[in-house]
Amino acid sequence: MTNVPGSELSDIKEHTVRFDLFVPVRLPESAVCTGSTADSITFRIFYDLEMQREWKPAYLLEKRVLYYAARMVSAQKKIITDSTVYQDLQQAHTVWIVLAPETYELVNQRIGFGIKCISDIQGYTDRQKQAVAEAESKMDLIRATFLYIDKSILRTRIVKGGIDEAVEFVSLMFAKALNSERMKEKYINFWDAEVEREVDSMVTHLNEMQRERAKGRAEGRTEGRAEGRTEGIIKSGRRHGFSNEVIIEDIMAETGCSLQNAKEVLKHFDLYAQV
Repeated sequence: MTNVPGSELSDIKEHTVRFDLFVPVRLPESAVCTGSTADSITFRIFYDLEMQREWKPAYLLEKRVLYYAARMVSAQKKIITDSTVYQDLQQAHTVWIVLAPETYELVNQRIGFGIKCISDIQGYTDRQKQAVAEAESKMDLIRATFLYIDKSILRTRIVKGGIDEAVEFVSLMFAKALNSERMKEKYINFWDAEVEREVDSMVTHLNEMQRERAKGRAEGRTEGRAEGRTEGIIKSGRRHGFSNEVIIEDIMAETGCSLQNAKEVLKHFDLYAQV
């Protein structure tokens, strides 16, 4: 099961983190080595899958990704004491599907990040290098992956060939090519009418959000010239039902102000509107 109450991490001293899809993963019994039992399985990972429709939001996406991954590790332990055991901490994998313009340098690419040794060990002996490698493997608890999907396929339904397989698979889904030979031969042939309806609804919703966002920004600029830039952006955003986060991003994009200033502008506008 996914997207259940376990999809939320909260701590008495930390802000709540809500994941799009968060689920612990462990090897199934059929994957256990000969002579082992299901109880002997120790391999486990925490897996988070996120959808990001804005490739350059108002904040630094990379830092948000790192924070999510760090919370997936820290949440494995509750109250830290002198007797806390750290040996059983498991890997945290966070994968971000990012819709990007076709002009972006990393579009159609899969980029992975993790904790790596940054020391210069060229002069080390073989035994020293082996010791460093062992330490690096124990530090390898955070993995972050970006799948940069060409957002134009939502409109054109054309997926380029010769691209990374993970990116291609997701792109074919966004192109509604569930029953294409390319999907069946290279990836999965399990689609049914219900799955097809869900994917169609998802892609349609993404297209509608993009159109509404573009329309809202255009209206905001027009109203802004007549009533003040930020006021027009906020009114347009409210009319289109945008969240505070989206409106704040639009204020920053249109005015060049800081995140804190954009938050203050929205806060003061809402207070004024209630008078």
